[in-house]
Amino acid sequence: MLNPFSSFPTLHPLIVHLPIVLIPLTPLLLIVAWMRRSITLEWTGTVLLAMGGAGAVLASRIFHPHTDTMTLLAQEALSLHEIWADWTQGLTVAALGILLIQHLPWLRKVRPILRALALAIGLAAATTVSMAGHYGALLTHVHKVTVEKD
Repeated sequence: MLNPFSSFPTLHPLIVHLPIVLIPLTPLLLIVAWMRRSITLEWTGTVLLAMGGAGAVLASRIFHPHTDTMTLLAQEALSLHEIWADWTQGLTVAALGILLIQHLPWLRKVRPILRALALAIGLAAATTVSMAGHYGALLTHVHKVTVEKD
């Protein structure tokens, strides 16, 4: 049987594009949802953020390629890549948690504050995922770090 993934040494480059796209898209979608007062768009944004966060965890924890032999500059770039990825995961979880709890009935009065906080954290996550992507691209395109199939 044909396995379309058999030629990939790691699925990291495929999976990492979920957070790269979905995390920055979410704050924009939430702004539109709140301006239009659309609960459907708000839940869509929440689900997309969850998917982006899951992609970030999968890309960094499960499908992260093993990188053993690198120059010192490449190792520094890898360290920064991983730091920004960790921040992305934490901020995404925080924003997702706030988006979920703001629907609790007893928090109705503070919902605008929670939404503003979720939006600010979501924008921070969009920034950190962009930085992680920048250092990932630096590793690949400048330092020529590649993964080989075992």
